[in-house]
Amino acid sequence: SIFLEPTGTLREWHAVLAAQPAGTTVRYYFEGADTTGTIVTYPEGGKGDPFTFRIGQDTEAPTIVHRALDDQPLDSPGLFLVAAAFDNLDQPLRGVEIEYRRNGGTTSTVAMSETESGRWHGSIPLAGAALSDLIEYRIRATDGATTGNIGLHPSTDFHTLHLVQGFTRDFEASNGGLSGDGEWEWGAPGAP
Repeated sequence: SIFLEPTGTLREWHAVLAAQPAGTTVRYYFEGADTTGTIVTYPEGGKGDPFTFRIGQDTEAPTIVHRALDDQPLDSPGLFLVAAAFDNLDQPLRGVEIEYRRNGGTTSTVAMSETESGRWHGSIPLAGAALSDLIEYRIRATDGATTGNIGLHPSTDFHTLHLVQGFTRDFEASNGGLSGDGEWEWGAPGAP
C-alpha cells in the first residue's frame, strides 16, 4: 500500500510508484475514507478488479480494418477510402495515410483524417487518370510509441483496382450535375 499525499489543490492527491522492471504488470486501486468512516473504493471491485498496466516497450503495430475497393468508374473525382485504425494500448495514433501508385509508377502518400474516434477517411486523387489505369494502394498507420510501430493494410503488397467505364455521383450535397425529367428530382423526400 502507498498513501496518497495532498498536492495543495483542493481534493487533489498524488503518489509516486517505485520504478518497476520491464515486463511487470502493475495492478492498483484507490481506497478513501471520510471523517465519518465511510470507505469508497475505485474501481468499485477494488483489489478483485483493479486497474492494470504493463511496464515495457510498445512493439505492437496498430490494427487497421478496411474493405478494399473494387474497380471504380473513371469519372470519379477521387477514390474515397474509409478505415478503422486502433493502437493496441488505446493511445492516439501519430497518423494514418494512404500510399498509392498508378500503373506501377512512383508511390505517393496522402494523409487520412480522423472523423471520429478510430475512424479515418481520405481520398486518392485521380487527376490525369485514364481508362484501364491500375491503381494500387495500402493504408499505413503509425502509433505514438517511441519507435513508431507501423501497421499496413494489406500487411504485404497493395490492394489493386482498375479504372473502368461507369458513372459515379454523390447526391448528398447537390443534384450531382443531373436534372430531373419529371420521373425524379433531387431533394428531401416529400409526402406521396
